[in-house]
Order: sequence, then C-alpha cells, then structure tokens
Amino acid sequence: MKSIDKILEHARRVLVICLGNTCRSPAAEGLLRKFAKDYFPDAIFKELVIESAGLNSHFTTAQPGSIKWVKALEGEDISSHESRQVTKEMLQLADLVLVMEYSMKGRLLSLAPNMKGLGDKIFGFKDPCIEELGATHPDVLDPFMRGDEIYRKVVTEIRDHAKCIACKWSRRLKV
Repeated sequence: MKSIDKILEHARRVLVICLGNTCRSPAAEGLLRKFAKDYFPDAIFKELVIESAGLNSHFTTAQPGSIKWVKALEGEDISSHESRQVTKEMLQLADLVLVMEYSMKGRLLSLAPNMKGLGDKIFGFKDPCIEELGATHPDVLDPFMRGDEIYRKVVTEIRDHAKCIACKWSRRLKV
C-alpha cells in the first residue's frame, strides 16, 4: 500500500466522499479548494481538480448548516453545490480519494472490485494530518439532521484538516 505522502507527490485530482454529498464532502471540497488556492502558485492550482461525491443519491444540494459554517469560518460560498453520487469513472480519474468514514472504503471497493490500485489511493479524510492535528476518532462525524453546534464543530474539524492537507500537498507535489 502506498503512503499518503507518496500519493501527494503526484496527486492532481482529489475526490472527497461522504454518505450523501450534502454536509461533509461539500464542505471539505470547498475548503480544500480554498486552501489549495492559498498554498499553490496559480499556474499549478489551475491544474488541480478537487471534487466531492456521495455514496447515496437521495439528496440534491448542500445542507444549510454546512453552507452557513463554511461561509462563517472561511468566507467560502458552497451554496451552489449540487449533490452527486460517486461513479466508477470518478474513482478511476482520482489520484487520491478521501473518505469521511473508514467503512466507506469497503463500499467504494465493492463498487469497482476490479479497479487496479483503487485500495491504494483511498484514505480517511483525517489520515494526511493525523500526526499534526491528532484525532480522538478516525472518522468525521455526520452532522446531518443534528443541531447547529454539531455542524459548527464538524465544519471546524474539516476546515482544520483541509488546511493542513492543502499545506502538506503543496509541499509534496512534484511539478
């Protein structure tokens, strides 16, 4: 299995996965894109693709709690986000897949059981910065249908990890 640091050396396309693509992964996509723009030179940033998807397709837009806290914490507007379900093509194109819960890795592997190297590029969202930020739990809590304070805590955690990931990625990427 490849290390996350090795993958960051060549990653140009990152895919973030959560359950419905309405709370966690849209927040992570928007924040990771914001911080990548801050850390990478413009010419390199323009080559990067940061996107998100969900395992389910029952939803259509980002949840108001995620929209509110991404905007409040970092000024990023994710209100135009449209939810989508992950496809085999998305998995194939991604250089790095970050899942909000470790159990999602198994579901992605079952979606594309014959895809060579898929398991080597799927990591937990917190994995790239676990040493720098620590974590009391390896998964990112799903705030769906929970109170405003839970959304704030989850988006804050996602923000901190997205900033660290973008910083680490910008230092590791070989151009």
